[in-house]
Amino acid sequence: IKELNKYIDMIQSCKTPEDGANARYLFSLTLAGLSDNTFITLLYNSIKPAAISTWKAYIEKYGRNAMCDYPLKLMQLILNKDTNGAVAISTIGNISSK
Repeated sequence: IKELNKYIDMIQSCKTPEDGANARYLFSLTLAGLSDNTFITLLYNSIKPAAISTWKAYIEKYGRNAMCDYPLKLMQLILNKDTNGAVAISTIGNISSK
């Protein structure tokens, strides 16, 4: 959890969109590693340039605080041991600022 929070802090305090995008990538990669999901970890490694480019553009358009919405919500659900909620917001189509 501390490792994931470190990446959220890095996103919130990033000096450039590139730094924020790299921190967001590391958040996702670390989360995948903690889940012991080898496939998703390999997938993240294979799409790293595209993911960072996409998240960089997202930060440029919406700002670094918007980039933290999902990680912060997910962390709160994890800390509250709300497995169903964490799975629900992680399902494609449900990732949004609700």
